[in-house]
Amino acid sequence: MIGGFVGMIFSLFLPRLIFNPRIKIVGLDFHGHVVRLIVVNKGRTAATDAVGRMTIRPIGQGDIIGTRAEIMKARKTASPDDDWRKTVNAHLRSEDWQLGIEMEHTFWAASGKARLNINPELPERLVIAYSEGAWVDIPSEDTYVKRTRLKLSESKIFYGEVVIGAANCRLSKPFYFQISLGPNQIATVEPYKGKMPKKI
Repeated sequence: MIGGFVGMIFSLFLPRLIFNPRIKIVGLDFHGHVVRLIVVNKGRTAATDAVGRMTIRPIGQGDIIGTRAEIMKARKTASPDDDWRKTVNAHLRSEDWQLGIEMEHTFWAASGKARLNINPELPERLVIAYSEGAWVDIPSEDTYVKRTRLKLSESKIFYGEVVIGAANCRLSKPFYFQISLGPNQIATVEPYKGKMPKKI
């Protein structure tokens, strides 16, 4: 019986501990106006279908720029040569501030898709925000469509959390960050240590 238990440890648990993927978010990466997370697989096998999910709080009434009517107008008035999804009003959920951004998908910079296989020790980047002014765009799983645009002010700080999971490994530890208005009137994104605020 003891031999069977020891054999199970060596045949099942030890190989998983040694070889299974282990996803770790190691920090922030700034590429022009795009903010990304650097993600590394610390295991010895590829993490398959890795997905990043993001939560941002607190989002209240008046924090989101653009109304549904404005978005529909932008879509209708875009010329045949323009893609409405690339306009400043291309948000998926601008009117749903009550729902906020809770465990929403974003996309990988390398592939432009929501899912990615992460090979061991090769850093990948997950897109989490864009900013070129006193606002921050939150991406969706579609590279051309932003989820929403949040208005920034000196009195407002948004707090974010990202976790990454894959089909063959456990969730990563959460990575926390905060978004505030910087001295140059452009969003400042930096790591944050503390608890996420409750949803409004």
